Amino acid sequence: MRITLINPPYRCIPNEPRHATPPLGLAYLAASLRKAGHEVDILDAVVSGYTTEWLDSDGQRFYGLPVSAVAEAVASRRPELVGLSLPFAIVENVVGALAIAIKDHLGDVPIVVGGAQASAAPERISRMAGIDYVIAGDGERALVSLAAQISARHQPQPQPGLWWHDEQGVHGLPPQWHADLDMLPQPALDLIDVEAYYALDCMHGEVAAGLRSLPIATSRGCPSGCVFCSIHPLWGKRYRSHSAQYVLAMIDDLVSRHGVNHLLIEDDNFSFDRDRAKAILEGLVSRHSSLTWSTPNGISIATLDEELIALIKKSGCIRLTLPVESGDQETLSTIIGKPLQLSKVLEIARSCRRHGLPTSAFFVIGLPGETREAIERSLHFASRLEVDSLNVMFATPLPGTPLLAICEKQGLLDPGFSVHGLTTQNCQIRTSEFDAALLHRLARRALAIHALRNPRGVCRRVAAKARISPAATLAFMWRRMLGPA
Repeated sequence: MRITLINPPYRCIPNEPRHATPPLGLAYLAASLRKAGHEVDILDAVVSGYTTEWLDSDGQRFYGLPVSAVAEAVASRRPELVGLSLPFAIVENVVGALAIAIKDHLGDVPIVVGGAQASAAPERISRMAGIDYVIAGDGERALVSLAAQISARHQPQPQPGLWWHDEQGVHGLPPQWHADLDMLPQPALDLIDVEAYYALDCMHGEVAAGLRSLPIATSRGCPSGCVFCSIHPLWGKRYRSHSAQYVLAMIDDLVSRHGVNHLLIEDDNFSFDRDRAKAILEGLVSRHSSLTWSTPNGISIATLDEELIALIKKSGCIRLTLPVESGDQETLSTIIGKPLQLSKVLEIARSCRRHGLPTSAFFVIGLPGETREAIERSLHFASRLEVDSLNVMFATPLPGTPLLAICEKQGLLDPGFSVHGLTTQNCQIRTSEFDAALLHRLARRALAIHALRNPRGVCRRVAAKARISPAATLAFMWRRMLGPA
């Protein structure tokens, strides 16, 4: 069976540099489909049309191949099943437009949608025109089963994670998470033009001349319950991981086949299983001493200690991202629900500095229940934290999160709220304690204080962003640090 998987064009975020990171999720799906005997290709609209900008029907700006070009390219391949990735709410409309355009070209070809946003709202997405099926959660097993039934001309049967809509309404079952990730074949990165990504050199995470970076995910699921986290509908709350042997074999393959010299470790809980993490890091030391790596999505601070940080540095890590979230303990524990003590944050930040390990830190402000005084305490902590660069984000009520449910129940969403406009730099929550203007002003002040205390680290990060897009970086810096109150 011929199957085409599509990485859709991406939304231009005002005053933010563009990014292009290989669609690792599609590579996992493609590998499982290929193992099952299907003929699979990946149409990557982002990297194929990276320099092309265009407006959708709502006037939103995108980069990548336009909808019509994607539909024509799909039609030329004559697939018998089309899979569309829907990773974020801000690309939901364009994925819907792609489904309709592909149907216009290919008639009744089945179209299935998956990804984080599809997993967060499967019932609503399954009602969208042109979309026949939605897969929520781990997609490999469900997609292989769906493809087998369509190939055999059988009516697809209910199965975990599969949703669809007919004249009787919406039907679906909750996902069933893969217990053993090692049963998955290695992601089919040979179906992605990784050399084009190397040439663009604008993946999220580390950006530097000469880096040949690719993302890897060594685990899925997070047992924490942070109020704003949207990963649970996709990967669940139970931690599951590839074995150290699987991960090291994957890295061996990336180095030998794709010339990788830097890894972007994407999973949030790389070090959750300490023994596994140590085995991977020791393997890097012994097998790939010249390889570097970083954690653009962060790493669980609570799992770190002096011994592990020393090994992290020795194994080639060039930046560790610390997702602190709040510098106010009450906010962190009670409002966010993150099992982390600020004393641990201070300990780990100092340990990283002692070992010469560059660090970044994430903070989130603007949560329901957060007072102005709590926000100021949080940003005071952030601005004085011993990290090289700081990122202050606004609480983002993403679909499928407890945060969105709280905001809807309490009427805290901005009057112009839309899930299609959600970004971490666009404040869409209002309470009696704060509004967008106040949050921007407080964030700018904290960033300025931190920059004055850590000029070298900040300059390195700004320079890296400026290599991707000088204009967008300048606009971002102006808005965040010099813009109007």
